[in-house]
Amino acid sequence: MLTSRRKALTDGSSWRGSLNEDNQADSASIALDRSSSWELTANSYVTSISDKDASFANIKSNGHNIYYDASQNSALAGRTIDLPGGGKLLPQTKG
Repeated sequence: MLTSRRKALTDGSSWRGSLNEDNQADSASIALDRSSSWELTANSYVTSISDKDASFANIKSNGHNIYYDASQNSALAGRTIDLPGGGKLLPQTKG
């Protein structure tokens, strides 16, 4: 069964939660503008992530990580980025 999860945070909105926490969705994407914020409650697995704040300072990790598909996020170039709150944005390893 094809499952897709999408979240867009715009216009100063905030969201507290996780996206695709169980890593079972075929596709999961999130987009944030500079004025919006995401507070993680668990690790999240995304196919794509875009953030108008290139420093990702609008994501409060609470020690949780966001794993992304490197093949779908060429702008991140496979980098690992430290997030506020002790977690990381990092490429998901297959296997």
